[in-house]
Amino acid sequence: MAVVIMDGKTRVSWLVAVANTAAPTVAEMAGGVSLETAFTPDGLDIKVTTGRKDTSNLASRRNSERVTRISYAVAGTFYRDDTNDIAWNLLPYGAKGFLVVREGIDRETPWASGQRVRVFPLEAGEPNPVKQTPEERWTFDTEFAVWAGELVNQRAVIA
Repeated sequence: MAVVIMDGKTRVSWLVAVANTAAPTVAEMAGGVSLETAFTPDGLDIKVTTGRKDTSNLASRRNSERVTRISYAVAGTFYRDDTNDIAWNLLPYGAKGFLVVREGIDRETPWASGQRVRVFPLEAGEPNPVKQTPEERWTFDTEFAVWAGELVNQRAVIA
């Protein structure tokens, strides 16, 4: 099995609307705002956790569990830009949309039918400017809330 180095192989877009999060269309993807160059190199932070519930009983000799709810924690560290400031202007407090992430394909490759993507319906939190220090980049952090958990799709395929 070959190891894939992810440098330059992540594309991220913010879409205002997606009709079907399991199969966003090429047209929907093309209408999104490209964000991969607005993120710092380690700025895209998506954590997925699954709850567990103990299902053992008083007579059990070993623990047993079942999986329960899935939680998503999505955050980003973005560059501020003295000309466009795309992420700062696009993601004010309360902005709702869909973050779509494509991985493993050169970011310059156009969106195409059959590509696998992850789709997250998000609402932006209040942007938090990062503390300024000498020789620091101008950045801000934003945490997102998943506004419709049932619409998250980590195995979507572009239609």
